[in-house]
Amino acid sequence: LATGLPPSSIALAGDSAGGGLALVTAIAIRDSGLPAPSALVLISPWVDLRCDSLSMTENVPIDPMLRPSWSRACSAMYRDGRDPRDPGCSPLFAGHRDLPPILIQTGSDEIIVDDSIRLEASCRKAGGDVTLQVFDGLWHDFQTHAGILDEADEAIQKIGAFLDARWR
Repeated sequence: LATGLPPSSIALAGDSAGGGLALVTAIAIRDSGLPAPSALVLISPWVDLRCDSLSMTENVPIDPMLRPSWSRACSAMYRDGRDPRDPGCSPLFAGHRDLPPILIQTGSDEIIVDDSIRLEASCRKAGGDVTLQVFDGLWHDFQTHAGILDEADEAIQKIGAFLDARWR
């Protein structure tokens, strides 16, 4: 964006912690006054580093990818003493007004599915253009199984359609 590429040809995307970083980046771009990218794609985004949501407890037996203890350890290392509600660490607690259109994908069985649900609600409340797609019975970052898992292929197709609609 700073180099002059047209914002209409740029999207930010990330999965898991990268989804949180993509959102933090979009917020920083907005706050800096740079032109916004055309869209955000957040795959299984980790946006609340407090690690205390209901799904963090209830979905432990059904999410084969993440464990609360590992999430808490990663949160502590990343935050390096900062409050877990600091919007620079946990973008769930940032202002979500005036962001580009957002696609959020998550699996219903993720221990961080509540992050996606709460983020969608916050963005919607701020007047944002946000789409939440929850894939039933699927785990954290299931999209990485594209080519193996039909639902992952479907999710990738939906991401492509979302971006195509913004890049035209």
